[in-house]
Amino acid sequence: MIHSCVLFQAFGLKNEIHIEKLNSNMEQILVFVIGYF
Repeated sequence: MIHSCVLFQAFGLKNEIHIEKLNSNMEQILVFVIGYF
C-alpha cells in the first residue's frame, strides 16, 4: 500500500494539472495512514 501511495504521489507531482486532485488524495492518504497506525 505504502509503495503504491508513493508511486501515485510521484505521478501526481509530474502532472501540475492534477495538483489539486493530488492534495485531496494526500489528505485521504494521511487519514488512512494515521488510522492504520
